[in-house]
Amino acid sequence: MATHPMQQEAVRTFAQNAPGAEPESVPTGSFRLALSYQGKALGWLGQDRNQWAVLVDEHAHSLVLQAYFYNDVNYFRIKGSSRYMSVSTGSYIGFYDWIGATGFTLKGARLVSDSNGQCLSLHSKEDGFLFAWDKYMNLDVTLEPVAKPVIPNQPLTSLIEHVVVVMLENRSFDNMLGGLYRDKTRQGLYRGLTGEESNPLDPADPSKGRASVFEGDPGNPATAIMPYPDPGELFVDMNAQLFGSANPAPGSLASMQGFAWNYSKQPGAPLTKDGALQVPGARDAMHYYAEQSVPMTSFLARQYAVCDGWFASGPVQTLSNRMFAQCGTPGRIPGTNQARVNNPDFIKGMTAANFSPPVKDKTIFQLLDETYPGETNWKVYYHDAPVAALSSYVFDHWKMASTDGGNVFSFKEWGKAETNFEYDIKHHRLPKYAFIEPRYTNFYGDGPVNSSHPGGAGIDFKDPNGSSLPPAISVTDGEAFLKQVYQILSAYPETFKKTLLIVTYDEHGGIYDHVAPPAAVSPFAEPVDNFSYDRYGVRVPALFINPAIAPGTIYPPRSEVGTTFFDHTSLISTVCAQFGLPGSLTPRSAAAPVLKNLIGSADAVVPRPAPPEFGQAVGAMAEHVPPVPPVLDLAQALSVLDQQDHPHSLAHALLPLYKYSALHKVNNAL
Repeated sequence: MATHPMQQEAVRTFAQNAPGAEPESVPTGSFRLALSYQGKALGWLGQDRNQWAVLVDEHAHSLVLQAYFYNDVNYFRIKGSSRYMSVSTGSYIGFYDWIGATGFTLKGARLVSDSNGQCLSLHSKEDGFLFAWDKYMNLDVTLEPVAKPVIPNQPLTSLIEHVVVVMLENRSFDNMLGGLYRDKTRQGLYRGLTGEESNPLDPADPSKGRASVFEGDPGNPATAIMPYPDPGELFVDMNAQLFGSANPAPGSLASMQGFAWNYSKQPGAPLTKDGALQVPGARDAMHYYAEQSVPMTSFLARQYAVCDGWFASGPVQTLSNRMFAQCGTPGRIPGTNQARVNNPDFIKGMTAANFSPPVKDKTIFQLLDETYPGETNWKVYYHDAPVAALSSYVFDHWKMASTDGGNVFSFKEWGKAETNFEYDIKHHRLPKYAFIEPRYTNFYGDGPVNSSHPGGAGIDFKDPNGSSLPPAISVTDGEAFLKQVYQILSAYPETFKKTLLIVTYDEHGGIYDHVAPPAAVSPFAEPVDNFSYDRYGVRVPALFINPAIAPGTIYPPRSEVGTTFFDHTSLISTVCAQFGLPGSLTPRSAAAPVLKNLIGSADAVVPRPAPPEFGQAVGAMAEHVPPVPPVLDLAQALSVLDQQDHPHSLAHALLPLYKYSALHKVNNAL
């Protein structure tokens, strides 16, 4: 090579070395590359922020690699990632996806690049860059094995290597699963609906009558979008639903008698474009689904495990509950001693000039990375925008301008038939913890809104109150999404055996449930000036899926009903216990019960029938690729946020993320 590598800094690009599509070979071993020169240890191979290989002198900053043999060539891949060791046209060593992968051969103590026949070398300790270039300091390489940790008392057994969470939107337990086990409900073995439950139409005036629970007609397309419009989700609405008053007295017990009344007070919304306003009917908040209406939820509940004691982390909106799932707390509003409660609390003070992810609290993702440095331990898969990226830690690990998403990926890339979720399973890089988010709105127009959230899929950017617009979101699209995830996972039996799939919902969305939320441990070590989150939110569905779970399992064991209460922070406590993470995040997550005694032995795997067949939602939008992804101007988006006085919809809190997800979609469409 005629040109000195350090003079080619501007052309650090990778040739397309690897032949064909990425193979599905199983990687072998886990190791770090220890580097030395003339018998003196220098450190290990790591990477900088731009994914160039560098010498690091701290073990915790080194990379964990795996060998990947294909066509008699040995490739090195960062464990859990899609990044392979590569050599650029300027002989820099870095990490790139499969098309740039370079084979390496260990010859004695030297690691030689198959692409140019040059040894791994160091230019200088000052800059730390590593090259495949013999004229620099040729380093000796030792492969230090990374042993699989021995973790005592794993609650999900040592069989489980992956936890995958699908969190949908705004449905109560009774709404989705209250009618599942009628006989067991009567026998006291399942906390479902008896059919006798009701709510007053006005808690202050019993003479106005009552609305009883009722099963929606599976043959009526309107059942799949019930209730429409969206029920109330603000903190005052949820207090009204639970206590029959927006301002309950301290220490009040939730009567669960305000759902119908509160729903009747919500504003109307058009069901079709330019249509008349649809006025909320009090009775619709009391509706529950027949098994035929939610066939996939019912199938998973009957064939695996259903939990009838899982509560939202607080009686609050989406964002706080989702932050509980990853931080164990909603956090405080910056500059105050007030807890975040409603969605707008996450965008207070945000303007076009100062956008940054608002959540700075430590996450379960960070705990994983601290415990297992140098490898990809977690991923977030999203459809339109990742709510998880409102956390600065997640946002900083989202490489939206690259074909490699870092730790944050589209569930399915534009124009590709295969999902990233399946691609990762197929290529043996499903991480320890994966969090899958649905499509929240129809902003991109590339497929159905599959969140199961009641209300409309559209966004009115001009409405400062954040009202949603038609088309209505159908629960059938959420069912199809669950089926898709289940069929992907179950198509790979060896991975399925090692995975616990958890399906839950962030909050109840204003829909009736008959079980009063119990008291909870506050996530705040020091008191806050408003709501301390000393009580849970309303019950939400929770399903646990693994082939070694006995069909028909109702969880927790009946001996623990009334004493063991789960919420979204049990995701944190379970991941901590299963993967040996030290400590916890907050007092709430430290106190959260761990999922245990769910998974049988390896020989307890039970064959299951095929999942049910069911049609698309009426008027559902098929998955497709619009010609150009819309790119939302961030200043325009945030100027809308600045105008809001009573934002109600999740979409308006997500607006800043759409610019970044659009950037990711555009880069992956090219």
